[in-house]
Amino acid sequence: MLPDTHFTLSESIQKKARFLESAVAALELQNVSVTHERAEDLLKTSKFDLLTARAVAPLSRALPTLAPAWKPGVRALFYKGPDAETEIAEAVMEIRKRHVQVRIAFTYSLPDELGIRSIVEISR
Repeated sequence: MLPDTHFTLSESIQKKARFLESAVAALELQNVSVTHERAEDLLKTSKFDLLTARAVAPLSRALPTLAPAWKPGVRALFYKGPDAETEIAEAVMEIRKRHVQVRIAFTYSLPDELGIRSIVEISR
């Protein structure tokens, strides 16, 4: 899928990074690379058009951590739980400070009444 797009997977835990490397190799994904590095360190030296994350810190802490990525045209999509609106409200100072726009792009219910999840989009 998307053969003309390059994907970089960042995983700070070596064991998980090795698993990702083996999955990429087994699936013969030529456009995917894996780095054993914390995302915030990678963002200091590399430029990306789109960032995605799951199990990321609350927005009030994630925004300053990921600040090197906030350049015009860059978007981030974060997988968040049912409290996404609260996280956005609690991060309003960081949102203003970073001059970014934050919105809930998509909300959906998990099967078997396991809860609600949201995709939060951050852009400049």
